[in-house]
Amino acid sequence: MHQLGFDLVAGIAIALIALPLAIVFTLALNRLFRSRVGRSMGSTGSTAVDPEIYQPSPKTPQGELYDFAIDQVH
Repeated sequence: MHQLGFDLVAGIAIALIALPLAIVFTLALNRLFRSRVGRSMGSTGSTAVDPEIYQPSPKTPQGELYDFAIDQVH
């Protein structure tokens, strides 16, 4: 009975330590990611990137479409 109580207290203590550490670790990684993205965006010289030229799809088919039947072997 005493072992069960100790295991429960140990589990709660580990959870109370691990949860704040996980939150701090996540926030640190988020801050690192944001700083690297900021440096990357700043190194572009704040120039806008030209989007790719829009090319509408052709109105006529470009080639022939072949439809082959696959024979099933039984």
